[in-house]
Amino acid sequence: MVLVVRQRDPVQDGTLEVDEVHPNFVEVYFVPPERSLISARLDPTRAENYRVKLLDINGQQRFLTIHPISTFGDRPDFLNPKYDQVKRITLDRTDIIIPGFDWAAPTEPEGVLDVLEALSKKDQDAVNGVATWPALAVNYTTKTQYLFRINKGAFDLSDNSKVNQFVEKRDRPVPFENMVFIGDGSTDIPCFRLVKEQGGLSVAVFKPNTKGARNEANNYFKEGRVHCIAPANYTNGSKLDRIVKANISAIAARTLPGAARGRLLRSHRA
Repeated sequence: MVLVVRQRDPVQDGTLEVDEVHPNFVEVYFVPPERSLISARLDPTRAENYRVKLLDINGQQRFLTIHPISTFGDRPDFLNPKYDQVKRITLDRTDIIIPGFDWAAPTEPEGVLDVLEALSKKDQDAVNGVATWPALAVNYTTKTQYLFRINKGAFDLSDNSKVNQFVEKRDRPVPFENMVFIGDGSTDIPCFRLVKEQGGLSVAVFKPNTKGARNEANNYFKEGRVHCIAPANYTNGSKLDRIVKANISAIAARTLPGAARGRLLRSHRA
Protein backbone atom coordinates (compact mmCIF):
# COMPACT_ATOMS: atom_id res chain seq x y z
CA MET A 1 0.00 0.00 0.00
CA VAL A 2 1.33 3.43 -0.93
CA LEU A 3 0.11 6.42 1.04
CA VAL A 4 0.76 9.92 -0.34
CA VAL A 5 1.36 12.59 2.29
CA ARG A 6 1.26 16.12 0.93
CA GLN A 7 3.42 18.61 2.80
CA ARG A 8 2.34 22.13 3.69
CA ASP A 9 3.31 23.41 0.25
CA PRO A 10 3.91 20.51 -2.21
CA VAL A 11 5.03 22.93 -4.92
CA GLN A 12 7.82 24.22 -2.68
CA ASP A 13 8.47 21.24 -0.37
CA GLY A 14 7.67 18.21 -2.50
CA THR A 15 5.61 15.19 -1.47
CA LEU A 16 6.11 12.27 0.90
CA GLU A 17 5.12 8.74 -0.02
CA VAL A 18 4.70 6.00 2.57
CA ASP A 19 5.02 2.33 1.58
CA GLU A 20 3.66 -0.25 4.02
CA VAL A 21 6.25 -2.98 3.37
CA HIS A 22 5.03 -5.35 6.05
CA PRO A 23 2.57 -5.03 8.92
CA ASN A 24 4.04 -2.46 11.32
CA PHE A 25 6.91 -1.59 8.97
CA VAL A 26 6.76 1.44 6.67
CA GLU A 27 9.22 3.22 4.40
CA VAL A 28 8.91 6.97 3.80
CA TYR A 29 10.09 8.43 0.48
CA PHE A 30 10.66 12.02 -0.62
CA VAL A 31 9.41 13.08 -4.07
CA PRO A 32 11.11 16.36 -5.03
CA PRO A 33 9.09 19.40 -6.10
CA GLU A 34 9.11 20.75 -9.63
CA ARG A 35 11.23 23.79 -8.77
CA SER A 36 14.06 21.62 -7.37
CA LEU A 37 14.06 19.34 -10.41
CA ILE A 38 14.26 22.36 -12.72
CA SER A 39 17.18 23.75 -10.67
CA ALA A 40 18.93 20.39 -11.01
CA ARG A 41 18.20 20.31 -14.76
CA LEU A 42 16.05 17.22 -14.41
CA ASP A 43 12.71 16.51 -16.07
CA PRO A 44 10.05 18.05 -13.78
CA THR A 45 7.35 15.86 -15.34
CA ARG A 46 9.06 12.70 -14.06
CA ALA A 47 9.26 13.58 -10.37
CA GLU A 48 8.23 10.07 -9.33
CA ASN A 49 11.39 8.67 -10.96
CA TYR A 50 13.55 10.70 -8.59
CA ARG A 51 11.97 9.70 -5.30
CA VAL A 52 14.47 8.74 -2.58
CA LYS A 53 14.10 7.05 0.77
CA LEU A 54 13.94 9.36 3.76
CA LEU A 55 12.91 7.16 6.67
CA ASP A 56 12.27 3.55 7.80
CA ILE A 57 9.95 2.89 10.73
CA ASN A 58 10.25 -0.76 11.73
CA GLY A 59 7.86 -1.48 14.56
CA GLN A 60 8.48 -5.23 14.30
CA GLN A 61 12.17 -5.04 15.18
CA ARG A 62 11.85 -1.72 17.03
CA PHE A 63 14.18 0.58 15.16
CA LEU A 64 13.92 3.76 13.15
CA THR A 65 16.37 4.72 10.40
CA ILE A 66 16.83 8.22 8.98
CA HIS A 67 18.45 8.67 5.55
CA PRO A 68 19.80 12.26 5.45
CA ILE A 69 19.60 13.54 1.88
CA SER A 70 20.23 16.83 0.15
CA THR A 71 16.99 18.35 -1.11
CA PHE A 72 18.37 21.51 -2.71
CA GLY A 73 18.17 21.29 -6.50
CA ASP A 74 21.03 23.74 -7.03
CA ARG A 75 23.53 21.55 -5.14
CA PRO A 76 25.68 18.89 -6.83
CA ASP A 77 24.66 16.33 -4.19
CA PHE A 78 20.93 16.78 -4.86
CA LEU A 79 18.99 13.64 -3.81
CA ASN A 80 22.22 12.01 -2.62
CA PRO A 81 23.40 11.45 0.96
CA LYS A 82 23.95 14.83 2.56
CA TYR A 83 27.03 13.77 4.53
CA ASP A 84 30.01 11.92 3.06
CA GLN A 85 30.47 9.62 6.04
CA VAL A 86 26.85 9.27 7.17
CA LYS A 87 24.54 7.35 4.87
CA ARG A 88 21.92 6.59 7.51
CA ILE A 89 21.23 7.02 11.21
CA THR A 90 19.49 4.20 13.06
CA LEU A 91 17.81 4.71 16.42
CA ASP A 92 16.68 1.87 18.65
CA ARG A 93 15.85 4.22 21.53
CA THR A 94 13.27 6.56 20.04
CA ASP A 95 12.16 7.72 23.49
CA ILE A 96 15.17 10.04 23.37
CA ILE A 97 13.40 12.27 20.86
CA ILE A 98 9.86 10.86 20.57
CA PRO A 99 8.58 10.38 24.13
CA GLY A 100 5.80 7.83 24.34
CA PHE A 101 6.33 6.33 20.87
CA ASP A 102 4.82 2.84 21.07
CA TRP A 103 6.46 1.36 17.93
CA ALA A 104 3.19 1.24 16.01
CA ALA A 105 4.34 2.25 12.51
CA PRO A 106 1.95 5.01 11.31
CA THR A 107 0.01 4.49 8.09
CA GLU A 108 -2.08 7.65 8.27
CA PRO A 109 -0.82 11.07 7.10
CA GLU A 110 -1.08 12.64 10.55
CA GLY A 111 0.92 9.84 12.16
CA VAL A 112 3.72 10.02 9.59
CA LEU A 113 4.00 13.79 9.95
CA ASP A 114 3.96 13.48 13.76
CA VAL A 115 7.03 11.23 13.62
CA LEU A 116 8.85 13.50 11.19
CA GLU A 117 8.04 16.60 13.21
CA ALA A 118 9.19 14.90 16.41
CA LEU A 119 12.48 14.00 14.74
CA SER A 120 12.99 17.53 13.51
CA LYS A 121 11.50 19.30 16.54
CA LYS A 122 9.89 21.75 14.20
CA ASP A 123 9.34 20.63 10.64
CA GLN A 124 10.44 18.41 7.80
CA ASP A 125 13.39 20.59 6.85
CA ALA A 126 15.46 19.48 9.82
CA VAL A 127 15.05 15.81 8.91
CA ASN A 128 16.51 16.74 5.54
CA GLY A 129 19.51 18.25 7.30
CA VAL A 130 18.51 21.89 7.76
CA ALA A 131 18.74 22.98 11.40
CA THR A 132 15.73 25.04 12.45
CA TRP A 133 15.96 25.51 16.22
CA PRO A 134 17.85 23.93 19.14
CA ALA A 135 16.02 20.95 20.61
CA LEU A 136 17.53 21.52 24.06
CA ALA A 137 19.82 24.10 25.69
CA VAL A 138 22.40 22.66 28.10
CA ASN A 139 24.52 24.97 30.23
CA TYR A 140 27.96 24.22 31.65
CA THR A 141 26.60 23.12 35.05
CA THR A 142 24.34 20.43 33.53
CA LYS A 143 26.66 19.05 30.84
CA THR A 144 27.99 16.25 33.06
CA GLN A 145 24.43 15.36 34.11
CA TYR A 146 23.51 14.74 30.49
CA LEU A 147 26.56 12.55 30.00
CA PHE A 148 25.33 10.42 32.90
CA ARG A 149 21.84 10.42 31.38
CA ILE A 150 23.29 9.01 28.16
CA ASN A 151 25.45 6.57 30.12
CA LYS A 152 22.52 5.22 32.15
CA GLY A 153 19.77 5.57 29.54
CA ALA A 154 17.91 8.12 31.69
CA PHE A 155 16.30 10.10 28.88
CA ASP A 156 13.09 11.18 30.59
CA LEU A 157 13.99 14.74 31.58
CA SER A 158 11.05 14.91 33.97
CA ASP A 159 12.49 12.02 36.01
CA ASN A 160 15.58 13.01 37.97
CA SER A 161 15.62 9.85 40.06
CA LYS A 162 16.88 7.46 37.38
CA VAL A 163 20.00 9.46 36.61
CA ASN A 164 20.99 9.27 40.29
CA GLN A 165 20.23 5.57 40.72
CA PHE A 166 23.10 3.13 41.10
CA VAL A 167 23.52 1.07 37.94
CA GLU A 168 26.24 -1.54 37.49
CA LYS A 169 28.67 -0.57 34.73
CA ARG A 170 27.87 -3.71 32.77
CA ASP A 171 24.18 -2.74 32.74
CA ARG A 172 24.64 0.80 31.40
CA PRO A 173 23.52 1.10 27.77
CA VAL A 174 26.25 3.55 26.68
CA PRO A 175 29.55 2.95 28.53
CA PHE A 176 31.79 5.95 29.10
CA GLU A 177 34.56 3.95 27.39
CA ASN A 178 32.56 4.24 24.16
CA MET A 179 32.08 8.00 24.37
CA VAL A 180 33.91 10.78 22.56
CA PHE A 181 33.64 14.25 24.06
CA ILE A 182 34.76 17.21 21.95
CA GLY A 183 34.89 20.64 23.56
CA ASP A 184 36.40 24.04 22.92
CA GLY A 185 36.54 25.96 26.18
CA SER A 186 36.73 26.16 29.95
CA THR A 187 33.06 25.23 30.43
CA ASP A 188 33.92 21.80 28.99
CA ILE A 189 36.59 21.01 31.59
CA PRO A 190 34.33 18.93 33.90
CA CYS A 191 33.22 16.80 30.93
CA PHE A 192 36.78 16.52 29.63
CA ARG A 193 37.87 15.07 32.97
CA LEU A 194 34.83 12.87 33.48
CA VAL A 195 35.02 11.16 30.09
CA LYS A 196 38.82 10.82 30.23
CA GLU A 197 38.86 9.37 33.73
CA GLN A 198 36.05 6.94 32.87
CA GLY A 199 37.93 5.54 29.88
CA GLY A 200 36.42 7.55 27.01
CA LEU A 201 38.14 9.94 24.62
CA SER A 202 38.35 13.67 25.36
CA VAL A 203 39.43 16.06 22.60
CA ALA A 204 39.94 19.81 22.90
CA VAL A 205 39.41 21.68 19.64
CA PHE A 206 40.48 25.21 18.80
CA LYS A 207 39.63 27.70 16.07
CA PRO A 208 42.60 27.98 13.69
CA ASN A 209 44.20 31.39 13.20
CA THR A 210 42.62 32.72 16.38
CA LYS A 211 44.99 34.34 18.86
CA GLY A 212 45.48 32.24 21.99
CA ALA A 213 43.09 29.47 20.93
CA ARG A 214 45.73 26.79 20.32
CA ASN A 215 47.59 27.66 23.52
CA GLU A 216 44.39 27.34 25.56
CA ALA A 217 43.69 23.91 24.08
CA ASN A 218 47.30 22.87 24.58
CA ASN A 219 47.08 23.81 28.25
CA TYR A 220 44.18 21.38 28.69
CA PHE A 221 46.45 18.68 27.28
CA LYS A 222 49.40 19.61 29.49
CA GLU A 223 47.16 19.59 32.56
CA GLY A 224 45.92 16.08 31.74
CA ARG A 225 42.33 17.13 31.07
CA VAL A 226 42.21 15.80 27.48
CA HIS A 227 43.90 13.09 25.45
CA CYS A 228 44.69 15.33 22.50
CA ILE A 229 43.94 18.59 20.71
CA ALA A 230 42.98 19.34 17.10
CA PRO A 231 41.80 22.24 14.94
CA ALA A 232 38.01 22.58 14.90
CA ASN A 233 37.83 21.19 11.38
CA TYR A 234 35.17 18.48 11.08
CA THR A 235 35.64 17.69 7.39
CA ASN A 236 36.57 14.30 5.98
CA GLY A 237 40.31 13.63 6.29
CA SER A 238 40.99 16.35 8.88
CA LYS A 239 43.03 15.61 12.00
CA LEU A 240 39.88 15.53 14.11
CA ASP A 241 38.20 13.20 11.62
CA ARG A 242 41.16 10.79 11.80
CA ILE A 243 41.21 10.89 15.61
CA VAL A 244 37.52 10.07 15.93
CA LYS A 245 37.61 7.30 13.33
CA ALA A 246 40.66 5.72 14.95
CA ASN A 247 38.81 5.71 18.25
CA ILE A 248 35.73 4.13 16.64
CA SER A 249 37.99 1.42 15.22
CA ALA A 250 39.45 0.81 18.68
CA ILE A 251 35.98 0.53 20.19
CA ALA A 252 34.96 -1.88 17.42
CA ALA A 253 38.03 -4.03 18.03
CA ARG A 254 37.16 -4.18 21.72
CA THR A 255 33.42 -4.72 21.60
CA LEU A 256 32.10 -6.11 18.30
CA PRO A 257 32.04 -9.72 17.05
CA GLY A 258 34.59 -10.50 14.36
CA ALA A 259 32.39 -10.17 11.24
CA ALA A 260 30.74 -6.92 12.33
CA ARG A 261 34.08 -5.54 13.47
CA GLY A 262 35.63 -6.27 10.07
CA ARG A 263 32.82 -4.52 8.20
CA LEU A 264 33.09 -1.44 10.40
CA LEU A 265 36.86 -1.19 10.14
CA ARG A 266 36.77 -1.55 6.35
CA SER A 267 34.14 1.20 6.09
CA HIS A 268 36.36 3.58 8.07
CA ARG A 269 39.38 2.87 5.90
CA ALA A 270 37.43 3.52 2.69
